[in-house]
Amino acid sequence: MSQRPVVMGKKTASKNVDPITLYNFTFPAEQLAVRTALADIRTALEQALLDSDLVGRVESALAELFNNIVKHAYANQGSGTLNCTVTKTAPGVFVNVIDRGKAMPGHTLPDGDLPNLEVGFSDLPEGGFGWFIIKSQTDRLSYEREGADNYTQLVFEVRRNA
Repeated sequence: MSQRPVVMGKKTASKNVDPITLYNFTFPAEQLAVRTALADIRTALEQALLDSDLVGRVESALAELFNNIVKHAYANQGSGTLNCTVTKTAPGVFVNVIDRGKAMPGHTLPDGDLPNLEVGFSDLPEGGFGWFIIKSQTDRLSYEREGADNYTQLVFEVRRNA
């Protein structure tokens, strides 16, 4: 796997802070590569001495997002790649993910509502929790489709306990 530069264009973390790129890598849209990328991202976040809650939230949200991209965006398309840039900013962490898989239905993010759990044990859903997890872990989340590219931006701010 070789590292490729990212052209972020208008997609930037913030104009009012001096961001520090902690991770920038393009990797295959495959389960093993996703696991490796998540471990590398976690290491980069920990080495930046970020709060353990913040590190966990970033890792949980990205695990769900990457797996959704592999499973749904690249379904029946053969091979593909994901590019992930993780940037430390004054309030927390900004993540930009770019893929060339299928667009989100309606070119919008899913609602992220929990599936109905008021059912019998045998009827409990096996899936449908991913976007709820992603949305609950992020402070801001956006998605755009430009040409053949999907841009998903996630913002994680340090959460102070009251």
